[in-house]
Amino acid sequence: MKSNINLLLKNNIIRWVVFIPIALLSAIISSTIIIYLDKITLVKTIEIGSFTFKLIDYMTQGLVFGFVFVYVGGIILPHKSNKIIIFTIYILYLILGFISSIKYHDYWLLYFDIFSFIGAFFGSKALEKRKKDKK
Repeated sequence: MKSNINLLLKNNIIRWVVFIPIALLSAIISSTIIIYLDKITLVKTIEIGSFTFKLIDYMTQGLVFGFVFVYVGGIILPHKSNKIIIFTIYILYLILGFISSIKYHDYWLLYFDIFSFIGAFFGSKALEKRKKDKK
């Protein structure tokens, strides 16, 4: 089983095809976990649905989503130019998020996008540190 995974990771085309679904799925799963953790931990001090709750919830979701998306994508992609391409895809995601937030008048998505971009920056820094530690 492990040799099959290593064989798949050596093939760059398969890595590109696998990159977006796995990175996106892992980011969605981690963001969903954060939603439930926020509800469990903040319910004693902040009313769910209040402005303060949404502020904290969207901030933590965005940070985790961006971090996990870039970090997982950086591990999966070929290591030549992955940082540039991950940020290109992420900027496309931010543009689409901006357009959808204006179209649907959900301005919390903008707040989420800002913090997910900050999380993506931290994810890229963690990738750089991981690569330095491997050397």
